Amino acid sequence: MRIDEDLKLENMISLGSSSSGKSHFIKEQAKIANPNRFIVFDMSIEWGNVLPDTVAISGIKNLYEYLVKNPIARIQYRPTFEKDEYPNFCKLVKAWASVDIGKLWCIVEEAGSLAKGAGKAQSGELEIITQGRKYGIKFIYITQSMSDGTKTILKNCSKIRFGRMDLLDIDYFQKRYGKDLGDKIRALKGKEGILFDIEKMKIIQFLPDTRSQKDKDADN
Repeated sequence: MRIDEDLKLENMISLGSSSSGKSHFIKEQAKIANPNRFIVFDMSIEWGNVLPDTVAISGIKNLYEYLVKNPIARIQYRPTFEKDEYPNFCKLVKAWASVDIGKLWCIVEEAGSLAKGAGKAQSGELEIITQGRKYGIKFIYITQSMSDGTKTILKNCSKIRFGRMDLLDIDYFQKRYGKDLGDKIRALKGKEGILFDIEKMKIIQFLPDTRSQKDKDADN
């Protein structure tokens, strides 16, 4: 499974229920793209070994001090749940990207748990997704289900990777993008996925479950 060339600079959402392959897909794409500037807000603490030379950091102050000394870095940011941590993280990522030394991947893992409701993305977050591309930021939002924040971000993404998901979420996307997409999402099994182009309103790639039969049987 190779990276779609069009994904390299585009914001996207990887969406699906637990064990649907939503994070696995993004990890594989990160390995293929191999960005030299990379940061993940890692709510699940599972990105430490995805790319070589990734450094684990906790605390916004520690992150700032590290980036001042290391403008080219791969970082697994482990949240401490301090006040305004995620908005400050987003603002710091934007400032880091403004140092024009190459493209920057920014991934938010289990992003739905960060949503604050009221139909809006958080402070700093929307700036990254609406303005980030001019600074070379590729923003990827990984979440289990739709939330108010996700819906706001959805308007500023070009691609969605769909995995298995709740019926309510399927109904939401079927109403938005058509019955054919809804039917295909319902038919997904294991870690199969669908890559959907929002701008073109069409499915551009079926993503097979690439695990070994032994691993598939272990999940059954």
